[in-house]
Amino acid sequence: MTGHAFVVPGRMEIMPWDCAIVPTDSDFNIEHSNWSGVLGDVHVDSLRPTRWREQQPFGRAATRDDIWFLDVTAPHTRHPDELMRDLLATLEDIAARMPSPRRGRVKPLIALPVLGIGAGGLRTDSGDIIRRLLETTISFTRERDLDVVVVASRRSAYAALQAQRRRTGDFAPLDGRLLSQARTLGGYAREGRLALLIGGGVSIPAGGPSWRQLVEEMRTHAEDAAVRDGEAFGQLAALEQAELLQRELRGTLTELVADRMRQLDKPAISHVLLAALGCREVVTTNYDRCFEAAVSGQDGDISVMPWEEPTPDLPWLLKLHGDLEHHESIVLTRGQFVGYDARWRPAASLFQAVLLTRHLMVVGASLTDDNILRLAHETTEFRRAHGVTTRFGSVLALDEEPLKSRLWRDELDWIGMGGETEEEQARHLEIFLDALATHACRDASFLLDPDFRSLLSEPEQQLADVAGSMALRATSFEQDGWGDLVSALRALGAREEAGTGGDGSRAAGDGKEPRQPGPQP
Repeated sequence: MTGHAFVVPGRMEIMPWDCAIVPTDSDFNIEHSNWSGVLGDVHVDSLRPTRWREQQPFGRAATRDDIWFLDVTAPHTRHPDELMRDLLATLEDIAARMPSPRRGRVKPLIALPVLGIGAGGLRTDSGDIIRRLLETTISFTRERDLDVVVVASRRSAYAALQAQRRRTGDFAPLDGRLLSQARTLGGYAREGRLALLIGGGVSIPAGGPSWRQLVEEMRTHAEDAAVRDGEAFGQLAALEQAELLQRELRGTLTELVADRMRQLDKPAISHVLLAALGCREVVTTNYDRCFEAAVSGQDGDISVMPWEEPTPDLPWLLKLHGDLEHHESIVLTRGQFVGYDARWRPAASLFQAVLLTRHLMVVGASLTDDNILRLAHETTEFRRAHGVTTRFGSVLALDEEPLKSRLWRDELDWIGMGGETEEEQARHLEIFLDALATHACRDASFLLDPDFRSLLSEPEQQLADVAGSMALRATSFEQDGWGDLVSALRALGAREEAGTGGDGSRAAGDGKEPRQPGPQP
């Protein structure tokens, strides 16, 4: 399998990269406050590559094997083509010394920001940079067994990247069927109709255990050899195993589970892509904080229920089976599942309300959870009793699973990723989510920004000129009822003065202006 070029919004430090490219200048000036999450709490000079700038405009950090620096301000990189040439050379150097993938991914991941459009001096060429950056990363990954992720922290840059990908995006090896389904689900997200159910499978690439692995890890804490090492333990059903461990560990099982989940220090790329969809209602059976971290890394906020009160301007995340910061809430054992309805009925009712009002996209869940099955079947019977026979959601599954698909065909669209091996199927799922996020993005904050003008066709450029002129004129009447029009044009990138960006922010370093991307309320 070849690699893939992903595009995500947010900050570099939240990404589960194996190597990262950090932009700098010929004097090795780095705004450490902007890059501390990537570089760590070290003195920047200690990272300066050996013989920096003597032979080439890039190099690996002197004291780390996962950071490369690229000079984006050298005189010969004042043209986008030259900058892309240096980027390609940097990527080639990384590929020659690339480590094995970390954090449970099947391929190494190189992360880089949108280069050159801040302090790099190529801001007015932002459109050309976007186009060439996509071309460079796509052509590079086609010939390599590794992935690249372009991390856009500026809202306008992310919107421009996704608009360009919708025109020319390459999502191989997805076939036409999967691409069509990604477009459909992306449309639901743009319209505000899509909700998410996130299961444990999404957290495995972030270092999380499967259910079986979690039980086996907890088993090592037992003092009784029959529980810790005995073969008879494996003959118990999973919930019975957890129940026995809860008793053997004298009520500390949920604390140990919470401690294990705290080891997941970064989200998986799937968490980041799911957060970029901008869904207002998200439900999860996971105890970890990976999705919350992904949202925060995109400069967003989310109410975590049932511990926080939802607010009208924020999405919410319902944790159906508890949370690591409230370990007493974790649902894991047979007894906890049996008593679920008594303790969690309001949360269960909220989940059923989502099933009634949204198209639910299930990701990383095996649909074997007793609580989920019961709540889904209750909702299905309620809908049927009132004449509603349409499906209430879609499942993104690794395999086609024809029998399971047949079992759920009246309730769910079963979207199997396909592939000869589980590794291929998991790869297809990540790429499917990448395609879905591209079609879900409805942000157009680059349209009237002159820096991105080259991405527009000639008729679009003429229209942008008219709209930009209108914004400039309407500003004089902003206090006379024209404020909404001015705000709308500003949201599309219109400027009333030189020196401001299309997202209303001043120019800063390369890719260090976090803005909440994706569909907005």
